[in-house]
Amino acid sequence: MRGLCRAFSLQAAWHRPRKQERGDAKIALSQAGAVANLFNVETIPFSNPASLARFVAIADKIERDPTLLAIPLQNMARWIAQGIDAPHRLEQWRTLILAAQTSPDGLARLLEILRNDSEEIRQLKSYSPFAGVLTSRERQKLILESCGFRH
Repeated sequence: MRGLCRAFSLQAAWHRPRKQERGDAKIALSQAGAVANLFNVETIPFSNPASLARFVAIADKIERDPTLLAIPLQNMARWIAQGIDAPHRLEQWRTLILAAQTSPDGLARLLEILRNDSEEIRQLKSYSPFAGVLTSRERQKLILESCGFRH
């Protein structure tokens, strides 16, 4: 893969909507999903320093500018209108984000969740509505910082 660490790009593909998957990432995710379906288990996203760094960056940016919480709310409204397969997971985010908009305690709780890397929180983050909070430049910087290779 040109210019990107293969491990990071596969992990990043995990967080993209299924219809946008390409190449090796699509094959790997399809195989993981097939195995999970075969044994009737739910797949849980793996812990990854790059993923955690991305969510910490999102939390830091929202902490500096809470008006950015409008972005995930708009994303969720659009995805639900398009018939996303797990609206209950987005409803969890919606509840957290609305609480964050209305109280300092709610904001602190959301930031804590975004900075947490427990298995339960990773499951919630697998349906993250925060696309668009970080700019392309910010995401690229995180990719280069998280990758062990020199590009």
